Amino acid sequence: MKLITLSLVALALSATTAMAQTRSFYGPSGQYLGSTNTFGNTTTFYGPAGQYQGSANTFGNTTTYYGSSGQYQGSSNSFGGGLNHFGNNSRRGFGGF
Repeated sequence: MKLITLSLVALALSATTAMAQTRSFYGPSGQYLGSTNTFGNTTTFYGPAGQYQGSANTFGNTTTYYGSSGQYQGSSNSFGGGLNHFGNNSRRGFGGF
């Protein structure tokens, strides 16, 4: 029984780890601008030297952005066809991303 429980916990942890997504961003000249790491509803932004830039939390069709000190930066809403179809409620861009 104990072995089965440990196996299930290990399986759950490995499945959770697999859901994290990392993306890199490059400028028009090919220079590295930074990266994002998405896990669940939260995306974390990092600059080119790996420094923490802030985060974004998505719930439903609203994404709220926070700066490196946790300060509110703005929000955006997506409508219709899915992600990246932002409506007129976008207030401010986030960093270089």
